[in-house]
Amino acid sequence: MADVSTSPEKEQRGHEFDVIDARAVIGSGIALLLVTVLCMLIAYAWIDISAPERQRIATGERSAAEIPGQQPPPSHGLPDTPVASAEGLAASEAARLRGYRWIDQRTGRVSIPIERAMDIVAEHGLPRFDQRAPRPGRGP
Repeated sequence: MADVSTSPEKEQRGHEFDVIDARAVIGSGIALLLVTVLCMLIAYAWIDISAPERQRIATGERSAAEIPGQQPPPSHGLPDTPVASAEGLAASEAARLRGYRWIDQRTGRVSIPIERAMDIVAEHGLPRFDQRAPRPGRGP
């Protein structure tokens, strides 16, 4: 077994030098600091080198489509006048709420005006979950 007795010299130092090498820890810290500073310098140099090109793109002197390897972004597909589009959407939604239409003609599902649906619910109440509405062409 190893000698586990502590010498007065080790007790006086406060830690065991044979377990932690202070020079290696300090050297690693300095190396890490130097690598970090080097990376920062490279990043700042890259930003300075690319600044004129970014400025030309920002001012419109050169579009992103002219950059080698870049393609222009796809069209967004939105109308140029969003207010007219929103008004048209609101009108079509209002027409769907106020009119009759087939949802699924094969199964007999239809859409009725919202006012009529509210009258039916007020008159008959909401269906209970244990009851199922009979479908056309099928028994109860």
